[in-house]
Amino acid sequence: MSTDTLIESAYDRAVARATSARADLAAEEKAHAQRVRVIRDRIADAEAVIAFAERGGNAQDFEIARDVIDLKWAREPGRHQRMSDYPRTGPVKAATPEVQSTVAQAIADLRAGCPVMSHHYFGVKSYDRWPSQDIGAAPYGCGPSHGSVWFSIGLVPTYRGKGVQALQERQRIAAIRYLQAILERPELLGGDQ
Repeated sequence: MSTDTLIESAYDRAVARATSARADLAAEEKAHAQRVRVIRDRIADAEAVIAFAERGGNAQDFEIARDVIDLKWAREPGRHQRMSDYPRTGPVKAATPEVQSTVAQAIADLRAGCPVMSHHYFGVKSYDRWPSQDIGAAPYGCGPSHGSVWFSIGLVPTYRGKGVQALQERQRIAAIRYLQAILERPELLGGDQ
């Protein structure tokens, strides 16, 4: 075997080892990033419960309700957050009459067995010179033809299309109590007053 062949073979093996090691590193970094995301989500989840309780809300109702209610708001048009994201994103203007009306509509719908929220969400939009307009009920995945929805309440995807029979009584009561607490004390949403 010539010296050139030995060098070439050693070179090829080194290239193959480096390529393999880079692939292993990339996979490990991706897995690490996923683990970090999961841990950060757990922290944010706990902080959301803590923040709600520290503002005077019932932590148990909040924990149950957020698994049933899909409550979103946008600090900027097109940038929605879930209610559990509050500690990272900041307050929503919760005290507008339209937001309060939307919350009241959701409570009434939960009491009635979710005939509307099974297929639609309630929302508030911003359009032109009107920063807070009640849009009533809109189908999931759709919005108004003008303006942008910045506050909405519906059911999480698991319960959509199934009605109240999909919800346990405890879930429905917790969701109603959570939304009633928001009606009575809008600052529970972290609202700008």
